[in-house]
Amino acid sequence: MKENIVFKCITCYIRCVLKCLDACIKFINKNAYIQIALHNSSFCQGARESFYLMARNTARFSAVSVTGAILLFIGKILITSSSVFLTILLINANYPNVEQPFIPAMIVAIFAYMIASIFLSVFDFSALTILHCFCLDEE
Repeated sequence: MKENIVFKCITCYIRCVLKCLDACIKFINKNAYIQIALHNSSFCQGARESFYLMARNTARFSAVSVTGAILLFIGKILITSSSVFLTILLINANYPNVEQPFIPAMIVAIFAYMIASIFLSVFDFSALTILHCFCLDEE
């Protein structure tokens, strides 16, 4: 049954729909929680208020989303590359007999990227919250 092309198409379609639904729910949750924090309202009311706020200010939210994604990418790359560079410098300075400093540097790169992602997600959430506050204050 798993070799059936119809079965593969249906499972691919279901996965695509579930992935889109998951992305929508995460997006609604993120913005609804901001409205809950700002107005001390229920979840459904916060989701409705955030939807209407974003509908009224679509261009601003789009611009901040694109700018934020670019800054997050640049930040992750800078943090990871500077950590790798410093690791290679420290290994070469303190342990000159190590022939392959890139192996520990790659381990540091993995951890640096994960930590940068965690910390920069706080920046992303706070930038979105500031935008919510700005749009509400302007209205």
